[in-house]
Amino acid sequence: ERNYELKKEVLKSLETLGSDRAVPALQRLASRRVVFGKKHRELRYLAQRALDAIEGRARSDRRGSTE
Repeated sequence: ERNYELKKEVLKSLETLGSDRAVPALQRLASRRVVFGKKHRELRYLAQRALDAIEGRARSDRRGSTE
């Protein structure tokens, strides 16, 4: 249980930080096909949410540099 809570907080922090260096690990976690249990599904969801946030920031940064 404690390990699960720690993983959740790490994923939320990665989303907040938005570092491109986290993308490979987030992609591996988010793309897992076989996921058993509610907790694992939630971790996969949080990883995908962090990826979306990082990619969204990267897109807006690229748009800002071309204007």
